[in-house]
Parts: sequence; structure tokens; C-alpha cells
Amino acid sequence: MSMTLIIPEGITEIKDSEFYQREDITSVVIPDSVTKIDTYAFSECKHLLEITIPDSVTEIGYGAFDGCSELKSIHIPCSLTKIAPGIFWECTGLTSVTIPESVNEIENEAFKGCTGLTSITIPESVKKIGNAAFKGCTGLTSITIPKSVKSIDREAFSDCAGLASITVDAENSCYDSRDNCNAIIDSWDDYLICGCKTTIIPDTVTKIGDCAFAGRLGLTTVNIPNSVTEIGLFAFADCTELTEITIPDSVTELERYAFFKCTQLASVTLSNSLTEISSYTFEGCTALASVNIPDSVTQIGWMAFKNCTKLTSLNIPTSVTELWDDAFAGCTGLMAIAIPDSVTDIGEDTFLECSNATVLLSKDSKLQDDDFKGCKEVVRVDDPTEELEKRFKTKK
Repeated sequence: MSMTLIIPEGITEIKDSEFYQREDITSVVIPDSVTKIDTYAFSECKHLLEITIPDSVTEIGYGAFDGCSELKSIHIPCSLTKIAPGIFWECTGLTSVTIPESVNEIENEAFKGCTGLTSITIPESVKKIGNAAFKGCTGLTSITIPKSVKSIDREAFSDCAGLASITVDAENSCYDSRDNCNAIIDSWDDYLICGCKTTIIPDTVTKIGDCAFAGRLGLTTVNIPNSVTEIGLFAFADCTELTEITIPDSVTELERYAFFKCTQLASVTLSNSLTEISSYTFEGCTALASVNIPDSVTQIGWMAFKNCTKLTSLNIPTSVTELWDDAFAGCTGLMAIAIPDSVTDIGEDTFLECSNATVLLSKDSKLQDDDFKGCKEVVRVDDPTEELEKRFKTKK
């Protein structure tokens, strides 16, 4: 059953959650007397197909249309100066949106999860794009950042799986896409804040920012230049087609979740300048069969390699002193682990569910068998690394 909701003339405000979860409404007619649509006013109206908002409306609240999954078109009035937070969250039926020239800010999560959105035109009036504003817009293939934009928050375009083309207006003073690199770069700090499957990282970039490539499909390999010193949080998380990565020695910091759930990542070369493998860095990288931990590393963080189920052997270098909680938990394919005497601190459940693994310790190791709950056995030998090579023919 379909229904057109006609808001009576004289009404000035559609109140907070007034039509929340009204699944019978398919269209809405709003009179010119209305000036405000409040928070969650039409939230979860799952069968709402279309709505025209008159230019009399100057304010639309948080999540006003969130979860209107069948909404295909909407007229945004020229009276608005901001696109409110979460206003179209998971409006999965939206395919295109025209943002009027009156808008100067697209706020946090405004279009988050609009998976049907294939194009978006950001007008010259927009100065700020908020956190996760377009996160999870998996159908979005291209974006153009106008010269007016001065601020792009973290995760603005995170998990836009289909993104293939990125352009920044040449006259923008804060951001650029230098050398036609198909990325957004912070011009002041030389941070790459948003990339895609066709991005070529310029050799002037110093940091790959938080969530810069998160969730990108079609990204199979990345060339990271020697200018890069830092790879941010979730930088390549959920890049499920990424198969190999070489992190140059210029990189001194690899932040948490950097390669989280890169499920086809089979080959990793780590920087020899890293002192820590941060928490969750390679968690869920189920295709990773081997990893050479460099001698510069002193600690391996929480869940750093959790559920890397294809790892078969592991040689911890003598530089490492700490293995944190769950660092290798769920690595069910591990057959052998060589632990040097330098390791004096092992967290809780570090090797949980590594039931096939033989742990090789030196005879002088101060570690206790109980530190390796979940492993098959603990064997004390003269030289754990040598024994690992002998038993399993692995390289140091």
C-alpha cells in the first residue's frame, strides 16, 4: 500500500522523529510554510521514494532521512548552508545528488553508506567535507574536489570500493592531485589523504594518511616511494584484492590496522626501520604465508597477526623483547615458532589456538611453558633459529 503524505499549509516545523519508521509513506509534499525538518523526522521510512524540500526550509536535522533505503531522488533546497550529519545515511537507493551552491559544509556521515550513489557534484561553495561524509559509497567511481574546499576530515571517502578517478582543482590552495596522481594530497604536509585503485603515489608524499586506501577494490599492488615515513591508521584496511606490499626502509611508523583484513595479501616486505609492529596491523590477512620480521623491531602489538591462518613458521628476531596479547592468536597453520632469549614479556593468549605449533626456546630461556597455552608443545634447544631451519627448512 502506497501513501502520499501531504504536510498541511501553516506547519512550520516537522518535529523530531515525527514520521519515524512510517513504512506506508512513499512520497511527501512539504508546503512553503515549513522552515525546519528536525532530527530523524523521516528516518527509516523504508518505502519513501521521493521528496521535494522547498526553499523555505533552512534547517534539516541529524539523520532526517537516514535509512530511507528506497529513496531515489531528492531536491535539496538552495536555502541550506549545511548538509547535516547522517542526513542520508544508508539511503542505498540514491543514485545521484545535486548539492546547491548555497551549501558550504558537508557534515559528518552525511552520505555514509549510500551504496547506489554513482556520482556527486561538489559545488564551488563547499569549504569543508566532514568525517566519513561519503564513507561506504561503494558505487562512487569518481570525485572532483573544487578550489573552495579547505578541510577534508578523516575517512571522508573511506570504503568507496569503486573509486577510480580523483581530481583536485588546480587552484585549490590546500589540496592537490599533483602529477595527475589520482589522489588527494594535503599540500601543506604532503600527506596523501585519499587514493584509489589507479593512484600513483608521488615521490614527494611523506605520509599515507588514515583510511587513505581503505576498502578499495581493484587495488592489487602499491608502489610506496622512499619519501614516505609513515603509514596511517587503516591506511589499506579491507583492500581485499591487495596481494603484495613492499614497505620501504624510509617508513619508521606503521600504525594500527594498516593492513587489517587484506585477505589476499600473500607477500609482505617490512621496513628495516620499524621498531614496532603495531596492534592489529595484519589481523585477518588469511593469505599471508610467511613474514620476515626485521631486526629493528622490539615489540609486536596486540593481535598484530591474529587469524593469519596460512602462516606456517615464525622466527622472532633477537631485537624483540615483547609479544603483546593475542599477537598470533588463531594462526592455526603455524607449525613452528622460534623465540629468542631477548623476549622476556609475553602477553595473555599470545598464541591462543595455535594448536599445531611447536615452540622452540633456548635452554637458557626464562620463559615458562605456560606462556604458550594453546600450542602443541614447547621444546628447549641450543639454538631455536637453527633448529627452526633444520626442522622446517625455513630461512632466517
